[in-house]
Parts: sequence; C-alpha cells; structure tokens
Amino acid sequence: MMTASTSSCCVSRWRPPRPPRRKRIGSGMSSSTMSTIANASSSPSSTSTSSSSSDSALFDSLASAFALPPSDASSTAIPVTSGVSPSTGARGLVTRRGVRPGERLLAVDRSSALVVADDGIGNSSSSSACFAAQALEEFQMLHGDLPKELERFLKSGAVDWFPRLCAFLLWTTTAQRGPAKRSSSSSVSSPFATYSRLLPDPEADLGLLLSFDEREAELLLPRELAAVAAREREGLRRAVHDRWLGEKTSSSSEFSLSALGLTPRGFESTLAAAALVNSRCFAEIAPVAAGGGETKSRPFSEKRQALSLVVPLCDFANHASAPSAAFRLSSEEEGCFELVATRGMRAGEEVTISYLGGAGNAASFGGGGGGGVLQSSSSSSSKNSTGMLRAYGFVTPGNPADRLASLAGAGAVLEARAGSSSSSSPSPPSPSPLASSSSAPLLLSAASASLASRSRDAAERRRIAAAAASIAEGMTGGGNGGNGAAAASASTFSSLGSLASRVEAEAEEATAAAGRAASLALGGDVSPARAEAASAWWVERAELARCGAELLRELAAGG
Repeated sequence: MMTASTSSCCVSRWRPPRPPRRKRIGSGMSSSTMSTIANASSSPSSTSTSSSSSDSALFDSLASAFALPPSDASSTAIPVTSGVSPSTGARGLVTRRGVRPGERLLAVDRSSALVVADDGIGNSSSSSACFAAQALEEFQMLHGDLPKELERFLKSGAVDWFPRLCAFLLWTTTAQRGPAKRSSSSSVSSPFATYSRLLPDPEADLGLLLSFDEREAELLLPRELAAVAAREREGLRRAVHDRWLGEKTSSSSEFSLSALGLTPRGFESTLAAAALVNSRCFAEIAPVAAGGGETKSRPFSEKRQALSLVVPLCDFANHASAPSAAFRLSSEEEGCFELVATRGMRAGEEVTISYLGGAGNAASFGGGGGGGVLQSSSSSSSKNSTGMLRAYGFVTPGNPADRLASLAGAGAVLEARAGSSSSSSPSPPSPSPLASSSSAPLLLSAASASLASRSRDAAERRRIAAAAASIAEGMTGGGNGGNGAAAASASTFSSLGSLASRVEAEAEEATAAAGRAASLALGGDVSPARAEAASAWWVERAELARCGAELLRELAAGG
C-alpha cells in the first residue's frame, strides 16, 4: 500500500506497494477479455514464433552466465527455459523435461543478483560479513566495479530500498550497457546487456497503475483510480527522480548520481525502472550469519537482514494461485536464490510461483529442502484487485481478497456501516478499495463468497437484513440510514430491492467499461497491457456488483 513517511532528512518519501514477491511479466488479463482480443487479432505469425525462439535462445545464453549447475547430476542443462505458457499465452518459464517434486529448477548465485539491504549496510567490520555486503562485493568481483558514489548510495541506510534498487537496475541495464567492464580492452559484452533485451518494455508491456499516463487513466479507469495513478506518478517524480536519480537532482541530496547518466530519457527512465522493480522484486530475509544460532551477546533477530532483490532468470516465473514451484534464499554457505518444484511436472509445463507468499514460499514446502532455508519476508498473503493492479499490473478473476468468507461476515460489515453497537458481532474487515466509490461499496465487499456459505439461521438472516435495510434507507432516500440495525423495520426491507437494482445497473456499467477497454486496446489507442489490466479490473468489479445485487435480494426475501 502506498504510504508517505518522513525520512531522516525530513523529506516525504515515496514508496510503491511493497512487493512480497515479484510481479508478473505475462498477461494479467481475464480469460474473457483475452479471448476477445485474441479473436480480433490475426493468428500467430512466423515472426512471433521466431521471437519466442529468440527469447529462449537469449534466456539460455543468460543462464550459461548466471545459473548454477543443475542439482541433478545426470543432467547437463538446467531443467527450465523461457517459453510461452500453454494456458495463458504469457511468456514465462517452462520445463525442458520432466521434473520431480523437490527438484531444484533454477539457482542464481548472489554475485549475479541485484541485492540491497532494506536498512542499509554499515561500515563496521561485522556488517561486512552480512549477506547484502557480501553479495555487493561478489557482484563487483564478477561483473566489474561500480562507481564509488553508486556503491555508497546502494549501501545507504538513510535512503529507502526502492530508489536504491531502481538505481542498481538502471546502472546494469541502461542502454544495454551493463556494469563497467573489467578493462577497457575487453570486448565481451556484459550478460546484463542480454538480460536487458529479455526484459519487458515497461511502456508497452506493463499494466501497473503507476504506468498509466493521464490520457490512459482517463480512458480506462474510474475517477478514483485515475487520481491514484496520477498521485503515484507525481510521487515518483518528486521523491525518487528529482531527489535521487535525475540529471538535475535536488540540491538537498547528499548523493551525486547525476553524473552517472542513469536516466538518459529523463523521468521516463525512472518510470521504467520503477515499473520493472515493482514487477520483478523479491523481498527476503537473509540467512543467519556464519557462526551458529542465537547467543546471549547476539540475539537471533539481530543476525537476520531484510533484503530486496532483483534476480535475473528467476524473475521470469509467472504467478499462479496454485503454483508449481516455490522460491527461497539458500543457506549462506551456498549464497544463492533458487526455485524448487513443489510437484512433479512434465516437459513443457509452465513453472509458476505465488507472488503473495504462503504456498509459493519454499520455507513452507517440506520437500527438497536444504539446510538454512528461511521464511520469506512476504508480509501479506493476499491483495484485493486494486492492490493487485497497483502492485503487479494484473487482476486475478475471483480474487478472494475482494470477498468475505461467510454471510455472517457480510453481516458484520453491514452492521458496522449501519452503526450497530452489538458486541457479539466479529470485527468487520475493511471494505474493499475495489468499490471505494461505488453506490454500495460495503455490499460489493461483502457479497460474492458469502453466497457460497449461506447462514440457515432465520434470526441471523433477519439481523443481517435489518442492517442492510437501514443502510438502504439512507442510500435510497429513506430516513433510517445510520441509525443502527434495530431501527429498520420489516416495512423498510423493500428498500433492499431498490438498492439491488442500482447495484445491478452498476454491474452493467462495469461490464461496458471492460468492453470499451478491450476495444481501445484493439484500436491501438492505448497500451494493450494497460487496457488488459483495466478491463480485468472492470470485469471483477462487475462480478462483485452482480453478487452484491444477489445478496441484497436474498436478504430482502429473508426479511
């Protein structure tokens, strides 16, 4: 979630939605929208096939430089490559051959990862042994020295992790330059030049809310989300580009990065880096430092380090709610980041992970574990659709975070909004921002999943219906809104039917907006990636509204 906090320099800091996992590279469009665009497009050409083959060749070339040898001694090649998902058509990782549960699919040494410590790296001798410090030192040993000012910036604990990781990515990929070569006479191109060719084009291929320009936001988004997109772009410009990364940085900046040429296209370079970091970043906890476990003089908590990482190759895995692989930071002795199969897979299957932690984290997976596997620092197990759009640039159909688990949960939200003071009701979850400006936001938040587990208790149903009726009276012009569930009488339940009609109309409007977004993408008027993301958001909103109307009518009948 976007927050504004104050740094040690008393300047407001811009922070993106904190990614518990990297964000998706492939399409996040709903299946219906995807089908609409696919049907209106020509069949795949030999050019697209050639492009896919080229991507696979580039990936394999990069793997030869970055990936550790396969764990299976009988194999000479890592078991994954770049490919097209057979289910979604998105570019991601696919298996070359059958794999076993627990088999290591891909491992990248920390010397080839972009790693920053969230709290910075100190100058003491003890801090030099920390994971992030060792990763930065090994990165430079392998790929060439970084400019001293950039190295100082990356180590700083006074600067948020996000602009530091953006600067690191810009240095390694700007103009496909890669890090400084070991010597001016070297003719070998940096492998990061290959990596930059495999990255998606942020302007064309990413659908994060941050990526919507003013025109796209106006055409594709409701007003409240368009306003959020504008605030995020302006926050990025002011608190990241102007202060740290731009050619004309703030005079109050204690770092001189402008001479490094990190942003040759001005703010567009910073925007591209921000979208890529948002779409590729892992957040992890470093392994315990060498020397054992907790001691009296050095508690275990002090020996762990929060990290933010961009890991080439591993960052091509797409998201799935039931992933086929997990990710983990290995023991300090090996010092690598790896993907591990959570189930057996046949050749040609897509390798997916969860972007939201939980089942997608190798620390929660019992098979194939090596010593020193740690919990992911993922801070959230779910995001609602607006959160997914902001953080990852796609929306998953039927997102459970947009819904409550039971009719009783719906009742808690309804009663809270109606002003009930009943102490027997559970604390209501916060209404979904997906419906933040709809005609009945609490009903959209409370609806869909509640219908799957309806309460059969007549008294409970009547109590919930009374709360809904109290709200409906206020929303449709009655006089009982906000006076509590007890204030609603049976005669007011007819208001629920009226409100249901309004919510159904909203569902139709959302469906039409989804269709308009798809049409704009086909016409080339907006970025297809942003149109896909917006269309999927509208589709989900329409579904919630339909379920909200169904819930309203059910409560009206129960009253």
